[in-house]
This record gives sequence, structure tokens and C-alpha cells, in this order.
Amino acid sequence: MQSNLLAFCRIYVRYKLHYADVSADHFTPAKNMKTFTMPPLLLVIIAILATAFAQVLLKKASYFDIKTSPWLVYMGISAVSYGFSFILYSRVLKYYPINKIYPAMTVGQIILITLFGLYIGEIIDGRHALGLLLGAVSIYLIMS
Repeated sequence: MQSNLLAFCRIYVRYKLHYADVSADHFTPAKNMKTFTMPPLLLVIIAILATAFAQVLLKKASYFDIKTSPWLVYMGISAVSYGFSFILYSRVLKYYPINKIYPAMTVGQIILITLFGLYIGEIIDGRHALGLLLGAVSIYLIMS
């Protein structure tokens, strides 16, 4: 196992040195390597969906006893989804001020999770609905 890991590391380092310009100050992709960029708004939407998905999986995990196979599966996928959303959020912060995008993303997540709650039969009273409406209005006010 250890020799396989060492062989992999050697191949990986050779690949990086061959396809990239490496200097002491920074890493610059080689000219023949293409980078994938995504529109900032799409990053925001995917990050919100990934976080909401993780919350839904946590809800599903709550129906099972701790450390059972289904619980571990739902918790594991939820953790991966949270990790993915965390990485996307770090990229989102490159394009938007944190004092604007964080509240907007949080309200977006709350709305999606509430819709899932409705789907599975949870009840929303008038105060809850009003809070969601005010949250949507706050997104508009913060982002404009």
C-alpha cells in the first residue's frame, strides 16, 4: 500500500511539474491547461442548493438510530454536500461582499428548507410565512 502511494505521489509531482510553470511566488497553470469558470450567480445558486440538500439529508438521517447503516449513509452524503457548498461559498466570496451575499444565501436556504418541510407535511403558521416573506424582501433590499 505504501509503495503504491509513493508511486502515485511521484507520478503526480511529475505531472504537475510538466504541465505547469512553478515559481517560488505562485503557481501559474500551463498555457495548454484550460480553467473552468462559472458565472458568479450560478455559483450562489448551486451553493444554496448544496446546503439545503445537506439539511434535507440530515432530516432523513434523524429517522434512523445513530450509527446504523442508513444513518451513516445520510450523514456521510450530507457532510460531503456541506463540504461542497463550503468550497463554492469560498468562490462566491470572490465576487460578492460578504455583508450582502451571506444574508441572501442564508435566506435562500431557509426558503428552500421550508419548502421541503411543507412537502413532507410540516406546518407553517402565519408568523412563519410572514417571516419568510420579510426574508425575501430583505434579500431584495440588501442586494439592490
